[in-house]
Amino acid sequence: MERFIIHRDETGDRFYGFPDIARTVSGKLIAVFLETTSHVNRDRSRICLKESRDNGETWENFRYLTEPGTENAAFNCPRVTRLSDGSLIILCDFNSQDVDESGKPVGGIHCRLWMWRGDAEGVSFAEPELLPMHGMVPDRLRELSSGRWLVTAHVDYGKDGRPLAVFASHSDDRGKTWSNAVPIAKDPELQLCECCVCEYKPGRLIALLRENSDRGLGAYKVFSDDGGESWYGLMETSLAACHRPVIDRLSDGRFLVTYRLRPGGGRSGNTITLGAFLPVEMLEAERRMDCTVRLFPLEYDRNRSPDNGYTGFVELDDGVVYVINYVKDDLPKCQIRGYRFHPSEWIL
Repeated sequence: MERFIIHRDETGDRFYGFPDIARTVSGKLIAVFLETTSHVNRDRSRICLKESRDNGETWENFRYLTEPGTENAAFNCPRVTRLSDGSLIILCDFNSQDVDESGKPVGGIHCRLWMWRGDAEGVSFAEPELLPMHGMVPDRLRELSSGRWLVTAHVDYGKDGRPLAVFASHSDDRGKTWSNAVPIAKDPELQLCECCVCEYKPGRLIALLRENSDRGLGAYKVFSDDGGESWYGLMETSLAACHRPVIDRLSDGRFLVTYRLRPGGGRSGNTITLGAFLPVEMLEAERRMDCTVRLFPLEYDRNRSPDNGYTGFVELDDGVVYVINYVKDDLPKCQIRGYRFHPSEWIL
């Protein structure tokens, strides 16, 4: 596996995190990520773009998509999708909080989703569109085989930000109108969030979800057979201690999941980013003990105060995979790295 630096601040002033990646029709890689003050302080946050024309070895043309936010009103976790027509979509949550005359936050946090439509090479993006659905940390916009667009994000529906639940909204007219949000997964005993959807069979969807109680629980999964209008079959998988799962099908038919391993104990446990190969039988297994996975390491954060593990990936030519990730490691604040490998390096 090869490792590359995509973006970092040697001075330690700026935090770069929560990345995603897309490959254009011409083969150019587009990275999208957040520049901010720290993991929890979103002061001066901006969505950033950078591109590579050599399959992720070198990166250039760093630029901003948005103006700086404030500590109480800022963008959070951007995602990028290449649609079937080649155009790009960036989706990001914007989280804001009311303040009093002194600037002190009051009341709850408002979480809204914004969408940018871009050209096929990511050169220009139209003005952002506010989606009707509320939520934070969205998945990529998913374009289904039917042409439907699906957006997911999580919200809190109780007191003090708990418990969490994941909702979905769809559009059948390329984002002109959107359905009312429907619950993907909701359980008062679980903190379900950070969903990722994959259409693993024509018309059949699976969603993997993070469980955020810090008990080291595995990713949960649910299914939909009607394009995301209803969901069923919530159960825990053997993707243990799974945070921010990202799933997609590779050209060889296998499924790849990348995620952060967090066994518990707060953010000090954010040390390892993993990949996992899954056969389709695992996706449909009805018991956790039947969920067979093949794990492999992508990153180990050596920092005394580690922070890493929001990923995205694309497939290059000849089945090579390129993963994007954020990690602190040798800096006081987080940086963006890339990892390039062929699946045969990890499984024959």
